[in-house]
Amino acid sequence: MPSLHDGGMEIIMYKLQMKFQGIITYLCLAAAALTFAYSLGVCTDLYSIRSIQGIADAFLIEIPGIEVYDNIQPFNKAFTSYSVVLILLCAVSFLVNNHKRRKYYFANYFTTVLSSSANIFVAVWALINVFKYKAEYLKVDYSALSVVDSDILSDIGVDLEKLMAKPSTFWLDISVAVLAILVIVSLLNIANMFFKIYVMKAERKLLGEGA
Repeated sequence: MPSLHDGGMEIIMYKLQMKFQGIITYLCLAAAALTFAYSLGVCTDLYSIRSIQGIADAFLIEIPGIEVYDNIQPFNKAFTSYSVVLILLCAVSFLVNNHKRRKYYFANYFTTVLSSSANIFVAVWALINVFKYKAEYLKVDYSALSVVDSDILSDIGVDLEKLMAKPSTFWLDISVAVLAILVIVSLLNIANMFFKIYVMKAERKLLGEGA
């Protein structure tokens, strides 16, 4: 019976696929963990609003748009919860040995598709929401604080001129990079699945088990 080693190209593809398979499975876990870590800090840019809310309440000042901090909380909690689910799905992929199994079975295909689909769904959903709340955040009108003594603002670290000029959106902006990584590794995970199917067919053919 011919062996897999009888085909030079086949064995190269086999080794390449097995190495890629292990790498991409770990990358999926890393991307899910990165998404979870990001979910914990996604509201960082909006934290200053908490202090400003206290001042506004104390001086009975109405600041248009300041409710964005409260509005984003349900999304932030859901984002963190979903990120935990993504990590668990990746963990299940390891339990069924997606990272090292020579032949894929139903459980391997199922976990690959489920995990990758969930990653992409969460990434798109989160990105839409992040930019939605970013737009709301940029509409907050801090000019109403001008009636408050500047010394009071300085005491709590609020720079009114800086806020009115251009509030920081760094943490909101890096969502593009973080979630893009999640999508890319998920697509690579799907690509690896098809790569595995191709290699398995080539192996069966070489061993005389296929067409």
